Amino acid sequence: MTSTVQKAIIGCGIMALVFLALWLLKPVLWNRKLPPPPVLQQKIVQSPAAASTQSGNGNSAGQVPTQPNGSFHEGPMHSTGNHPTNSGDVGTEQQPALAVPVDEAARQAARDLIQHGRNARGVAGRTLEQYRGNDPEVLIALIQATAKAGDWESVPRLVELMEHPDVRVRGKAGAAVCIIMGADYGFRAEDPPQKRREAIRLINQIYPTMKKKLEQHYGSTPPK
Repeated sequence: MTSTVQKAIIGCGIMALVFLALWLLKPVLWNRKLPPPPVLQQKIVQSPAAASTQSGNGNSAGQVPTQPNGSFHEGPMHSTGNHPTNSGDVGTEQQPALAVPVDEAARQAARDLIQHGRNARGVAGRTLEQYRGNDPEVLIALIQATAKAGDWESVPRLVELMEHPDVRVRGKAGAAVCIIMGADYGFRAEDPPQKRREAIRLINQIYPTMKKKLEQHYGSTPPK
């Protein structure tokens, strides 16, 4: 009986040591050091997929490529959700899906940029503006990074992306504008095109009047 109890105690002790070792090693095993924002910017902007999209058809992010080259991702054919569509006004969300080049390294770099938060101030917004690929996953991550960094100077670029063919990109761009400007202007990614344009028009009218207030809140863009 005593031997059994001793074995149980020893077993529990060993398990406790294992859990303690795993907890102490967690930063090494699970956490990796994030590359600095400028390095991530370079990976994203110089992505081969972005280059092939731009050189292959001259389109920039926000436009669906007509003849993309390389590795491809099939985008959604149309949006799905609870908002009704306007059958009389064909919007970009009703256009057929086209494949876009995929660069997993660029996707990971964009996700890493989000983790830098305010430390990516300036870099996140510039990366969003300089990225000329059309991978929705990269665009969504860059939009989130821009909002998290508080890059208010990139609101015009975010507004452009509020007209992107991919409903997910439109939605994230609209949400980012709300976060940065601190107000909801009634933009809904799945609304009919005319209703979306009305919200965008309102944002374009208000944004210039808020620049000084936004600069006071977020600060000016750090130098490159």
